[in-house]
Amino acid sequence: MSILILNRSAMSFSAYHEWLAHLPDHSLHYYTAPGKRDLPPDQQVLADTQYASIREFNNYDTSDELELAVLKQHHQEPFTGIVAMSEWDQIRAGRLRDRLGLGGTTEQQALYYRDKLLMKQTLKEHGVPVTPFCSVNNVIDLLRFVEQVGYPIVVKPRLLAASMGLSVLRNEQQLREFAHSGFGNSIETQKHLLAEQWVDFDTEYHIDGLIENHQIKLNWPSQYIGDVSVSDGGKGLFGGLLLSPDDPMRKPLQALIQKTLSALPQVSNTTFHAEVFRTRDGRLLVNEIAARTGGFRINDLIKASFGVWLNREWTKAMTGGIGEFPSGQNAQRHPELMSGYLMLRPKRGIIASIPETCPLDDVYDYRIAASVGDHFDTTGNPGEHVASVVVTGEDCESVMQRLQEVHQWFYSNLVVKNK
Repeated sequence: MSILILNRSAMSFSAYHEWLAHLPDHSLHYYTAPGKRDLPPDQQVLADTQYASIREFNNYDTSDELELAVLKQHHQEPFTGIVAMSEWDQIRAGRLRDRLGLGGTTEQQALYYRDKLLMKQTLKEHGVPVTPFCSVNNVIDLLRFVEQVGYPIVVKPRLLAASMGLSVLRNEQQLREFAHSGFGNSIETQKHLLAEQWVDFDTEYHIDGLIENHQIKLNWPSQYIGDVSVSDGGKGLFGGLLLSPDDPMRKPLQALIQKTLSALPQVSNTTFHAEVFRTRDGRLLVNEIAARTGGFRINDLIKASFGVWLNREWTKAMTGGIGEFPSGQNAQRHPELMSGYLMLRPKRGIIASIPETCPLDDVYDYRIAASVGDHFDTTGNPGEHVASVVVTGEDCESVMQRLQEVHQWFYSNLVVKNK
C-alpha cells in the first residue's frame, strides 16, 4: 500500500500520520507547500519519520510540476490511493486518479462540486431551488442579466471559494467600475464568471456532513453569525452556531441537502459543505455546495459537538478504512453538546499585542493566526482573521452568550497601533 497525500493545510490541523497510524509503516507520501509542517520542532522531527517521503512545492497551487512528480513516483512505486481534502485539490486529485486508474472521486465528479455554473444548472434541472443565475464572460452578458433581474447582482468566479473574487454590483456606476478590470487583463485571459440575482435573505445557513460508502452519515445545519463578505475590523461578530435538534429549520434544511446531493453525481466518500439562504418570505434557496469540509472552524465545530473529526473520517474513508460513525443507511447522531465559533478579524494597523491563550470558561479551542508586528488593512480579504475560537454549551443561548463574551474579551486585549 502506498498513499499519496496532497495537503494545503497546516499539519497541526491535518495529522495524517496519526489518523492513518493503522496503515503499514512507510506507506504515506506527503506532497505539500512550504510552511505547512508547523508542529513544534521536536514533534515535527518525530512526525516526519512517519512518512515515506515528503516533498514541498513552492508553487503548489499553480504549478503542474506536482503532477509530473506524482507520475514519476508512481512509475517507481505505484500509488494505491490518493488523499486530498482541500477544495483547491479536488479536481487535481480526480485528474490524477483518472490517469493512474485509482478509485475515489473522479475529475468529472469533482467538477460538479467546484464549477458553480455546472452545479447550479444541474440543481435547477432537478428541481432544487437556487437563485436566478447566468454565465458571464463579458460585459454584454452582464448587461443582459441586469436587464432580466435588475440590481443588485452578485458576480463571482465559477471555480473559487470563500467569497474570493466576489463583487456585489448595486447600480450602473459599480457595473462600470467592475467592467474596468473585472473580466481579466485581456480578451485571451478573460475570467469565467457567474452572475446571480441578489437574495434578500434574513438568515444564511451552512450544512455540513459526511458520506461514507455512499451513505450519508452526518447532515447537520448551522446558522451563520454576521456576514462573511463584510470586513468591519471586529466591530461585529462573525462565525457560526450549530442548530439544536429541536430547531424548526433543522429538518427542512436536512431534506433540502439530501435532495441536493441526489441531484449531483454520486461521490462514494466525501465530506460536504453547503450554504443555504432563507429569504424574508420563508423560502430556502441553495447558494452552493462543495465536496469538502467547510472552512473557518467548521471542522472543529463538528468535532466539539459530535466527538468525531470530519477530516479524519474522510481521510480514513479515502484509504479504505472504517470510521467512527454508526453504520446503516442514513444513520444519524445528534450533537452531544451545542457549539459555535468565531473568526476574530483584524483591526487596521500593526499588532502590538495579541492574547495567546483564552482564560474564559467553555472554550473548546482558541488559536491565534497573527503575530506582533503583523500589519493589516481591513479592506482586504473578508475571510482574513487574526484569531479564532470554538466554544461549547448546553444550549444555543449559552453558546451565543459565550461567543459574545469571547468577542468582548479579545478586542479588549488586542492592541493595535497605527503607523
